[in-house]
Amino acid sequence: MSSNRRDDVVETVRSRIDMLELVGRFLKLKKVGSRYVGLCPFHSEKTPSFHVNPQRGFYHCFGCQESGDAFSFLMRMEGKTFPEALEELAARAGVELPARRRVTPGVRELKARLLELNEQASAYYEAQLWSGEPGRVGREYLQERKLPEAVARRFHLGFAPPGWDNLGAHLRRLGASADDALAAGLVVQGPHGTYDAFRFRLVFPILGLDGKVCGFGARKLDPEDRGGKYINSSQGPVFDKGELLYGLEQARGAIQKSGRAVLVEGYFDALGLVAAGIENSVAGCGTALTEGHARLLRRFCDRVVTVYDGDAAGQKASLRSAEVLLGADVAPYAVELPEGHDPDTFVLAHGQAEAQRLIDEARPTVEVAALRALSQAGDDIEARTRGLRGLLPMLQACQDGVRRAGYLRWLAERFRVGEADLKAALAAARERRPAPPLAAPPGPRPLAGDEEGPPPRHELDAALRLLQTPEAARALDVRRALDDFQSLSLREALSSFVDDLARGEVLSQVDFLKLLPEPTRLALAERLVKAPELTPEEALEELRELLRRIRATWLRVEEGRLLECIRAAEQRGAQDEMRQLQSLKKQVADEFAALGVAIKGAR
Repeated sequence: MSSNRRDDVVETVRSRIDMLELVGRFLKLKKVGSRYVGLCPFHSEKTPSFHVNPQRGFYHCFGCQESGDAFSFLMRMEGKTFPEALEELAARAGVELPARRRVTPGVRELKARLLELNEQASAYYEAQLWSGEPGRVGREYLQERKLPEAVARRFHLGFAPPGWDNLGAHLRRLGASADDALAAGLVVQGPHGTYDAFRFRLVFPILGLDGKVCGFGARKLDPEDRGGKYINSSQGPVFDKGELLYGLEQARGAIQKSGRAVLVEGYFDALGLVAAGIENSVAGCGTALTEGHARLLRRFCDRVVTVYDGDAAGQKASLRSAEVLLGADVAPYAVELPEGHDPDTFVLAHGQAEAQRLIDEARPTVEVAALRALSQAGDDIEARTRGLRGLLPMLQACQDGVRRAGYLRWLAERFRVGEADLKAALAAARERRPAPPLAAPPGPRPLAGDEEGPPPRHELDAALRLLQTPEAARALDVRRALDDFQSLSLREALSSFVDDLARGEVLSQVDFLKLLPEPTRLALAERLVKAPELTPEEALEELRELLRRIRATWLRVEEGRLLECIRAAEQRGAQDEMRQLQSLKKQVADEFAALGVAIKGAR
C-alpha cells in the first residue's frame, strides 16, 4: 500500500470511529458540557480526569497526561501494534484495507485451525484436572504447591493423563486431522504412529494477547519420567516462545495501571505472585528474555522488575535480561531474593506484604549489580575493576543517552573512577564488541530548541485553531507568520503541517502532537480536549487575531533587540551603523503601532 493511500485509509477510519462507543467498551463516561469524563484506564485515580471529546475523536487525561485518538487508545488498552489496531478499527468502521502483501495460500486458514485445536486441547486438559479420579494427582500437586483453586481455574490449568493416545483420540473424535495435530505440537510422530506430546503432566495454557491459546507448558508429575521437569509446545505456526510471555494476557491491565511489569522465570513463580495479589506478574516460557519479549512488554509499560531465583544463576539471568530491556528502551529494575528462594517460595514463606515491599523498593538493575560487585570485591582494586567491567555490557546495550549518562555518573562515583575514564572504557569495549541495536518502538522526531516550558499562550491557541480548522491555514499566510513564533518546536511542527496541506494532506492531531517535546505536547493536548468548537468563520477570525498578537509580540522583542544594538553602536562611536539601526527600530515601532494590539500577558 502506498503511503498516500495508507494515510487516506487511516483518516477515513479515524473519521468513522465513534470514540464514545470505543472508549465506552472499557470504562464508564459521564457527560460534562461538550466532553465526557471518566476514571483514567492508564493510571489509578479516584477523581475522574480522563476527558473524551467525541467531535474531535480525541482523549486526554489531566492526571497522567496521556492523550491520543482511537488508534492510540486501542493500542494502549489491548497492547496492539498500529497495523493490528488499524485492522480492527477498519473492520468496525466498514472500511476495506488494501492488501499490504501477499499471504501464502492456506497459512491464515492453517493458523485458525491450529488455534482452534489448541482451544479444544485446553478444554480437554482442564476437564481432566477437575473431573474426579483422573485429575487427582494434579489437584494434589496444586495443593502441595499451595496454589488456590480459584487461581488455577482462572488460568485454565489442566492435567494430561498418563497414556499415549488420550488427547489424540479425543481430537480425532472432534474431527481433527493428524497433520494439524502434529503442526500444533499436540501429538508427536513416532515409529508406529502419533502419540500425545504431554503425558502425566500438569498443563499451563499459554495465551496470546487476543486471548487465544497459542501453546502449552507442562510440568511432569511422574517421578519415573526421565524427561525434562518442564517442557513446552514445539515451535510452530502459532507458538513461538521467544514472542510469548506466560500470563501477559491476564496481567496487562494491571501492568498498564501500575506502569511496570514483574518478570519471573517460572510458571508457578508467576501464579504464586498472582495468588498473593501481585497481578502484574508474567513469566518466560522456558527461555531467556528475548528482544521479542522486551518489545512486547514495552507496549504496556516502561519499567520491568525482574524477580529471579536468589542464586548465582538468577543473578546472571537478571543481568542478561537488563541488557535486553535496555536495548528496547525499558528501564530494568531488580529484586534480590535470599539465596535458596524463588518468588513462589518467598511469598509463601514471608507473605504478600513483604513480597510487595521488595517489588516497590526495587532498584535499577545497574545499581543492584554494582553494589553486589562492590560488596564482593571489598578493597581489592583488581576485583573492583573486574566488577565494573562486568557492568559495561548493560551500558553498551542502553539506547537512551540520558539514561546511560546517569548510569555512568552513578557508577563513576561508587567505584571511585573518573567519569571520563569510564566513558573511554565503554568506548573501547564497543570497538571490541559492538552491541547490536535492539528494535525499539519509534519515538517522536527530535527537534532542536525544545523549550523547558510550554510556548506562549497565543502560539498554543494559534496551533489549536489550525488543527481544528486546517482550511484556515489556506486562507491566511500562515507560513510567513510562523517566522514570528518564539517556540521553535511549534514553528517546525506547524511548518510540517502546512507542507502537508500544500500536498492536499492533513496531519492528524495525534501525529502532530508526536512532533512536539513534552511540555508543549501536554499544553496543546489539554487545549484540544477542552476548547469549544467554533464555526470555520469564527475560527478564521480568531486565528487572524492570534497571528496579529504573535506578530506584535515579535515586534516588541525585535524593538528591544535593536535598542541594545543602538546602544552598543553608540558606545563604539559607529554613527552610520547607529543611524541604520535607528531607522529599523522606527519601522518596527511604526508597524507595532499600526497593529494596535495590546500584548500584555502574552505568555
